[in-house]
Amino acid sequence: MCDLLLVCHRIYIALSCTISYLSGRTYRVVYAGGTSSVVYIVCSFPQGSVLGPVLFVLYVADLADVINRHGVTLHSFADDTQLYLHCCCEDITTAATRLKECIVDVGRWMSVNRLKLNTEKTELLWTGSRHSIFQLHGHGPSIQWAPILSQLATMCGCLEYM
Repeated sequence: MCDLLLVCHRIYIALSCTISYLSGRTYRVVYAGGTSSVVYIVCSFPQGSVLGPVLFVLYVADLADVINRHGVTLHSFADDTQLYLHCCCEDITTAATRLKECIVDVGRWMSVNRLKLNTEKTELLWTGSRHSIFQLHGHGPSIQWAPILSQLATMCGCLEYM
């Protein structure tokens, strides 16, 4: 029982510190000798803080479960998440559909958790042979093919046969 009380006490201290850190914050702008009125911050983390990225990683930790349910691999760094999916040529349609469904679920999860999937920064890089690149067109997510990505994917495909 004593250990449980100690754990609860430490959790209480950690939560108290976090609440203290995030509450009662204000900001104002000083520009050209003028000062704006004080604005009270009711949500978010202070930019440039050490604790901010740690709390963000904890906040989005469940996102990995959503992605893993689709059999997709992820790599995250701060607020940047990359999804990886490997498939054989005969599974291109299935893989593209899985990736599309995963991205839809990620968008739903983000919406529920008051985050936004930035579609302006969402990109797809498909590598493989010329044949597999051609097979992707018309399947899965609609893709705006940037010439440089098509060239890069084609070059990567050529390297496979060397």
